Amino acid sequence: HYPFASALAGASATIVSDATMAPFDAVKQKMQLGKGHFKSVAHCVRTTYTTLGVWKGFYAGYTTTLTMNVPYVAMYFAAYESLKTSIAGHSKDDRSRSFVHVLSGAGAGAVAAAVTNPLDVTRTRLQTQDAESGLYRGMRDALWRLKQEEGYKGLFRG
Repeated sequence: HYPFASALAGASATIVSDATMAPFDAVKQKMQLGKGHFKSVAHCVRTTYTTLGVWKGFYAGYTTTLTMNVPYVAMYFAAYESLKTSIAGHSKDDRSRSFVHVLSGAGAGAVAAAVTNPLDVTRTRLQTQDAESGLYRGMRDALWRLKQEEGYKGLFRG
């Protein structure tokens, strides 16, 4: 039972994964919203690059993504390991039973998601903003404005 090691391994993998996936996620979300009336993925990439540049266009919200995902994954894996031990003890046979994995995963996911949801909403706002929507100045600004304009209900949307 090593929840800290599990948390650290998950957090490290998340940092690398998010750096790779951020541009793809940004383009996907821009196209899903349809704000730019993009004709294709290539058109979305070109337009985003020319109007916002690399960092604001493809990595907007990356800091928020890390701020959300690293704690989420760390919390998830630490809670998962701890719940497995609470439910099944230290017996390897009991810890590998399906119901132990299901209960541990569900419990860990619920706790981690509830705690990090405001950051997920903020990240989506940062990633989907465009030049006309009044650019957020960063994660703190977006989080503060979201809370001021929509209240706590807005932070837990979705």
